[in-house]
Amino acid sequence: MNFDTQVTLPASPVSNVPISISSPSIPTNSQAVFSGKDTRQDLIEEIILSKMDLNIIAPTGNNLDFFESIEVFMSASDLPEVSIASKMNIADGLSILKLDPSGANIKDYIKKADFSLRFAIPDFGIRHVQG
Repeated sequence: MNFDTQVTLPASPVSNVPISISSPSIPTNSQAVFSGKDTRQDLIEEIILSKMDLNIIAPTGNNLDFFESIEVFMSASDLPEVSIASKMNIADGLSILKLDPSGANIKDYIKKADFSLRFAIPDFGIRHVQG
């Protein structure tokens, strides 16, 4: 199952500050997907995130130098928020960031009609201030 979403980050502040940005609700369409693969929700034992990438779509030509770490959380109706991916010590100059999946079983979240993501950036802002 593949999911895409977009979030807008605020203009970068002068100093590092923590921010948290939530995605819009993301439909899972899980019943249709499971049916198309000749299975049912009640037969699914485990769903583990295998890959998560972040990239900048606008403005073009920019990179992810405005933060050094990020953690992504998943939430769904009647379920607790769970960490699904993160990246620490992000290198300079990246325009695509490959996050490290947490290994959490997200089966119950994917079985819901939709879920949301929250992007927690503890050090958002200009990290290389020249003085």
